[in-house]
Amino acid sequence: MNEFSLRVPASHPVFDGHFPGNPIVPGAYLLALVCTRANEWLRSQGSSAIASGVRSVKFVRPVRPDESCDLVFSAPAERSLRFSVSADGVVCASGMFVLNEPPPGGPGRGRRAALAALLIVPTIARLPPARATQYEMERLFAGFAALGQRRARFVERRYSALTRTPLESRGELLFKPPATLERVTLFPQREVIRIEGEQVTVRTATAGETGEQTIERRFRLDSVPQLAQLAEALRATLAGDLTGLQRVFRVTLPLPPPRWRLRLEPLDESAAATLRLVNVTGRDTSIERFEMFDVGGDRTELQIAPL
Repeated sequence: MNEFSLRVPASHPVFDGHFPGNPIVPGAYLLALVCTRANEWLRSQGSSAIASGVRSVKFVRPVRPDESCDLVFSAPAERSLRFSVSADGVVCASGMFVLNEPPPGGPGRGRRAALAALLIVPTIARLPPARATQYEMERLFAGFAALGQRRARFVERRYSALTRTPLESRGELLFKPPATLERVTLFPQREVIRIEGEQVTVRTATAGETGEQTIERRFRLDSVPQLAQLAEALRATLAGDLTGLQRVFRVTLPLPPPRWRLRLEPLDESAAATLRLVNVTGRDTSIERFEMFDVGGDRTELQIAPL
C-alpha cells in the first residue's frame, strides 16, 4: 500500500501566526509529515533506505486546518522517492525526497526516520538560491490563492517629471478569480474599468448639458500592451497564479516573507520598451503596494488596503 491519509487538526499550534484570519498548514511542516509517512512506508516495504532530504518540491494549493488529504508515493527509483498530496482530487503539493542508506552502526532505524523528518526544514534552507527562492514564492502565492475573491480600497499616485506634484486618484478594487478585475475610481472623476479575461470595458462619467452622462468604451486588452502587462501583474498576483505570472514577467523575490517584496521584469520586448519594472510589496498574505516604473522615469504607486 502506497497511499496514506493526512490531516492537521485546527487546534495544532503550528497554525499560531500562520496566518492570522487565514490559517494554512506551513509548507515545511507538511513536508515533515510527508517525510515521516515516507519512512514508515519504506520500512513496511522492507527497505533500509531513509528519506533524508528534499530534491524538489512544488506547492500548488494550500492545505487548511482539519482538511483530509491523500498522500501517494511512487515506487522508489534512482535513490529518490516521489510523492503527491491532494485534497478532493486537487493536487496541493508534490515533490521528491532523496533516499540514502544509513551507515553501519548508526542510530536505530526508527530514530533515523524521526531525525530525517526534523532535518527536512533545514534541508530546504540549504537548497541552491534559485530553488530556495522558488520554494518561498510558491508558498507565498499559495497563500494569495487561498484568499479568493476580495475587495480593497486604493490610492494611486502618478509621479512624472512634467508635474510638480503627483496626480492622485482614489477608489475601490474588486478581484474575482481567476481573471476579473474591476477598478472603480471615485476621485477626482468617477470611472469604472472592468477587465474580464481579454475584454476591457471603461465607463466614464462626464458632465453634460442635461446632467451627468456616462461614456462607455470597449476594447481588447491585448490592443493596449502596457495595460495588458499591468493587468496581468495585478490579476496573476491576486489570483496566486505564479506560473501565469512567470509567462509574462521574470519574477524574483529580493525580500522573502514575512515582510516580502516581489520584482517583476517584462519578458516581452515591446512591453519592456515602455514598462521597466514592477515591484510588489506586502506582509504575510497581504498585498499592500504595487509600484510601476516606466522606461522614461515616470512612476506609478498603487497602495491597497482590504475593505
